[in-house]
Amino acid sequence: MKKFMSEGTNNTLLKVIGKVLLSLLLALFITFILSIVSTLLYVFISNDPVALESIAGSVDLNDPVIVLVLYIPQVLGFILAVILMYIIFEKKQKWFIGWKQRDWGKQVLFGSIIGMILMSISFLIIWILGGVTVDSINANSGLWIQLALSFLIFILTAVNEELFCRGYLQGLFKYHYGVWPAILSSSFIFAGLHLFNASVLDSPLPLINIFLVGVLLALSREVSGGLWMPIGIHLTWNYFQGNIFGFEVSGNEVNSWIQISSQGSSLINGGLFGAEGSIVATLVILVATFTFIKWVQKHSHLTLS
Repeated sequence: MKKFMSEGTNNTLLKVIGKVLLSLLLALFITFILSIVSTLLYVFISNDPVALESIAGSVDLNDPVIVLVLYIPQVLGFILAVILMYIIFEKKQKWFIGWKQRDWGKQVLFGSIIGMILMSISFLIIWILGGVTVDSINANSGLWIQLALSFLIFILTAVNEELFCRGYLQGLFKYHYGVWPAILSSSFIFAGLHLFNASVLDSPLPLINIFLVGVLLALSREVSGGLWMPIGIHLTWNYFQGNIFGFEVSGNEVNSWIQISSQGSSLINGGLFGAEGSIVATLVILVATFTFIKWVQKHSHLTLS
């Protein structure tokens, strides 16, 4: 009997790992195909044969062309991968992916306020500790268009990553192993997806903090019963970090309202990875995470078991 149970457990684990790998490969494959199609369409429409060279390898999210040609295919790749994986393998299991919520507007608003507060606190502490100086406020008339473009990008980022990590992956692990294994596993994979970001390996803190942010987002998914609260947190955490306070966002430079200069230790200011590479962000995320857990414990109708 024990041998049979052990074999059954191992088979289930292998199937889950296989689905995780398949979902990643499927997302990358769809992204690759869509990127080729969108790039060729752009070259054809623009009638610019050298456009392909200027687009290839670019990660400038301030460039609308790059967003259209390369970033949107990536977002669609992961979203379509989740939809296909769920329909083919999971729909018959009837576990909830978290996309449909009646109060989705309330949840995304509440999450957005949380993300804004957490990043604002992080910025203030870093500034007080001398990790950054405020140089100026950007009054460029073209800034608002750039900020609007970035807001759209970060909406797409939040929807894309939350649907994949907190929707599909967390839901998959929760169905087979329970809440906490799902929270930790999906957060570990979430951190792994950032391994190719610029400056992520400059110190251990960026990956540690991405993992901890993943835990916080996963907790908010469990507390709220869906994806819209973590989508809101994810959106404003990124947007305020980069476009308001002037940090890099996970190693990516963006246009910002406040112009800052880093000084002193990267342990405090996060270095080239941004505020989420800072020990300050570590402490802020941990406090927020334990606050979530305490809040759940005080409300008998909520559970993390």
